[in-house]
Amino acid sequence: MYGADLIKYYSDHGYFYGPDGVLHSHVNFSDEEARAIVTETHRLGKKVAAHAIGDDGIAAALRAGVDSVEHGDGLTGPQMEEMAKRGIYWVPTIVVGAYVANGRQGNWPKMVETEKAAFWLALTKGVKIVLGTDAGGFDWRDLNEAKEFEYYVNYEMTPMQASARLPLPPRSCWAGRTKWEPWRRESGRISWRFRAIR
Repeated sequence: MYGADLIKYYSDHGYFYGPDGVLHSHVNFSDEEARAIVTETHRLGKKVAAHAIGDDGIAAALRAGVDSVEHGDGLTGPQMEEMAKRGIYWVPTIVVGAYVANGRQGNWPKMVETEKAAFWLALTKGVKIVLGTDAGGFDWRDLNEAKEFEYYVNYEMTPMQASARLPLPPRSCWAGRTKWEPWRRESGRISWRFRAIR
């Protein structure tokens, strides 16, 4: 009844392109530590999301057994195949990366293009993609979160496919019309004992 609905942990930081052309990152936790986060959270019946942008952080999150990869700019084909096979969700949050890229410079503009290529490949590999915006990563007055849909369509989803990713009710980062919503039965309407979720 009380406490967190899910746990999101930061799998990586410090994103860079290696000589192999792959978007890499520095991993924040040992495999043992990450597995402990996931195992304990699952023991309590909750889901685990991992902030993972680079190949290394994504690989570490998948080894740990997460339920969702958030951002995932550097997803590779083999990682996508593993995600599709295991039913792991991807929440691309394209809008925030595209919004901050020019201000941050460095690798960020290239990361937007890397994620665009990953998005198309994920569609072909059957990865479960759900809409998220990483709200809070940008000023809400400057950018409408619905721009995420526009990116999905520009990145080869049909408008109908994109709208099927719409969470009910909207969430900020992890969401979708899927089993990934652990509280789905308790939200989505105004009624006694239902949750108000933004």
